[in-house]
Amino acid sequence: MKEALQPEYNEQSDALLHSKYVLLRVNMIAYTFSGVSEVAAPWGVGVFKVAASGQDANVTHAQLSQVVGQAGFIRKNSRSITVVVVSDDPAFLAAFAEWSFKGRLQVWSTRFLVLTRLPLNHLQHLRSTLAKTNSMLIIIKNEPYPKCSVFVELPYSSGDSQPQKVAWWTPSRGLAPTFHLPLFPDKFYRLATGPRLLVGQVPMPIYKTKVVNDPDAPGANRVTVLSSKVTLLETVSEAMNFTNQKVLADFKYACHELVEVGRHSVISDIIHDDTGHVLHRYDYVTPADRAFGAEQPDGSWTGMIRMSMREEVDFSLGLFVMTPSRAKVVDFTFPVDIMYYRMIVGRGKPEVSPWSFLLPLNPRVWAALLTALLGVLAVMTIFPSCLQTQACYCTGRVVKASSCVRVLLQQDVSPVRTWWVWERVVLGVWMLTTVVLTRSYTGNLVSLLAVRYIPMPIQSLRDVVDNPITFLVQKGTSQANSIQTAESGVFREISNLQKEGRFETIHSSELTKNLDVKVRRGDHTLISLEDVTKMMMAQDFSVTGKCDFYLAREKFLKSMTAMAGPKHSALINAVSRRIITVREAGLYYHWVNIYTPNMTTCLNPPTTMTVRSPFSLSNIWGTLVVYVAGLAISFHVFCFELIYSHLP
Repeated sequence: MKEALQPEYNEQSDALLHSKYVLLRVNMIAYTFSGVSEVAAPWGVGVFKVAASGQDANVTHAQLSQVVGQAGFIRKNSRSITVVVVSDDPAFLAAFAEWSFKGRLQVWSTRFLVLTRLPLNHLQHLRSTLAKTNSMLIIIKNEPYPKCSVFVELPYSSGDSQPQKVAWWTPSRGLAPTFHLPLFPDKFYRLATGPRLLVGQVPMPIYKTKVVNDPDAPGANRVTVLSSKVTLLETVSEAMNFTNQKVLADFKYACHELVEVGRHSVISDIIHDDTGHVLHRYDYVTPADRAFGAEQPDGSWTGMIRMSMREEVDFSLGLFVMTPSRAKVVDFTFPVDIMYYRMIVGRGKPEVSPWSFLLPLNPRVWAALLTALLGVLAVMTIFPSCLQTQACYCTGRVVKASSCVRVLLQQDVSPVRTWWVWERVVLGVWMLTTVVLTRSYTGNLVSLLAVRYIPMPIQSLRDVVDNPITFLVQKGTSQANSIQTAESGVFREISNLQKEGRFETIHSSELTKNLDVKVRRGDHTLISLEDVTKMMMAQDFSVTGKCDFYLAREKFLKSMTAMAGPKHSALINAVSRRIITVREAGLYYHWVNIYTPNMTTCLNPPTTMTVRSPFSLSNIWGTLVVYVAGLAISFHVFCFELIYSHLP
């Protein structure tokens, strides 16, 4: 077997690694390669042989898998290669198609040329492979004269159609084209057959629907999803000539239903007539778990990623966050957008603190004021004791000290005609100080009582951990997987909140419900991509006219988002080119602004608001507490003086 796998002809190893042509030869008597050594191939040629005649099928498959592996090694180390498969054995051609897909040999950058003498009706098993790959089929006929016919299988062709004959060759006339397609055409740039593709999508209630007239069917209507990414899909589908989510039927009303189809569900728009009879239905394929896709501990995947892996859909709309683990199992288009994750939190209600009479001055100012008062009292009581006794004929020390307190409380003072000059100077300076402080206090107090503060305490993931708030995340998404699989840091602490019942996963269809009930209540926060959180806030403002939510300042997990499809899908490459054109023209962000009115209205909500409503008892009960406490102290002093006056 080892000898059978050795190349029949191999130039220097360095040339083989940069080879442009790889010939895979099956044991065929009519085809010989005696002239390969004379072929001028400056990039190198590798010829591999699988001896299929008279061998067990398992042995042939084992040899073929090793040959495909060697050819795949050449592909990975070359900028471009052309694989020529020569065989008259239908079983071998089918096995080669299977193993080339498993070995990642059949990618769009690799050109495939299949040479055979089998008629077209014996090659039905190859049609799917030829349609998906950058390949051509050459059928050789020797009767009545040598002739080669060149065929191209167009993607998404119907089962009863035939491959397109693009050229033929004879020794006398050479190569002659017969169709407008060139050799190795870019079949996916614009799909010639106008197919109807299956698109994976998860229902999200944040997107609105609208009934419009269908320009392709006068008198009919269609239901359109008002979303920037759906508009992007429609633009791509029009440019590439495939159809999606179109309704061509008269209707009286439309309703959304979830219909189980095998392992998956279908988001259906059911169109009824007057009698309730179903006229037409169109659908997006959605996974049964309604998840975007997350990797499981056993290595399997869920959601739309699973459907794309199994080629149950042509591609999935998403948009998906591009992660290394996902890139191993699906192919992503060119990034549609780059954004962060943000938290959306409910804004608190406007509040007036019952202790607002203490807020005009901060604690340091209150401490400084008390210290200054004690200092003035000390000066007014201690300094007179330094004078001669006969000079202390003026007003008593207690009266002078109480005058300083009366000045602070904006009351009159005792006559100062008998005061010393230095005492008058001290009192005047103290009056000036208290006037500035009391006027500032009064002005600030009026402002505080007229302005209501709106608390917004949650600004980071750390705040979520430190406060009694529940964390909501969309189930089956990359952010949920990143948090739940984190081994350290704040993400790990967030994940540990599950033990306290403060971490919940929700379906995408439950976003609006949880926002309206749990997040608005103030004891939950929701994490999602920035455009989703902005869209939810904008839609809520459009309905209520109020900014009841705010976005936390912290941004994290900067991510690229894109559509996804099966691995090595040529359709994904074609879609990527259209997305690049849309991005360069700035159309995607233009659509985002069109379909999301009021998007910027609540991005920077005010933290204060001015009110003119009368105060309630709940706003000033702190002042009443001070008043009652003062009366209680006065009563106790009165009782003490009463008892003291009756002592002998």
